[in-house]
Amino acid sequence: MELSIELIKACKSTALSCRKCVSYISVEEPLHNAYLRSFKQCEDLCFAFLNAVATNSAYTEKIAFLCIGLCEECTEIANDKKNILFANAAKNFRKLSNLLYEFLPAKSRRMMM
Repeated sequence: MELSIELIKACKSTALSCRKCVSYISVEEPLHNAYLRSFKQCEDLCFAFLNAVATNSAYTEKIAFLCIGLCEECTEIANDKKNILFANAAKNFRKLSNLLYEFLPAKSRRMMM
């Protein structure tokens, strides 16, 4: 498993997208707590993944799995919104999900299918 600059950038962009979505939902749709929770968890996992890689954690692979799942969940939420902010966020979620999938060892990828 090798970390690339592209993966680091995608992870940071995704975390920033999550934060923007949380800010928007907090102001425009404050009753959507489930959406807020998903975006906040995704942001936290993005940073947890970067920290796990930086510290060579034994949990890096597990965090990557969780991050992929949350990115997919957040993509679905973002796709339901008809707003450019969420459309851009969905692109970031998909990109990170794909990069994390490729980051995982081949044996782990087979388990996801």
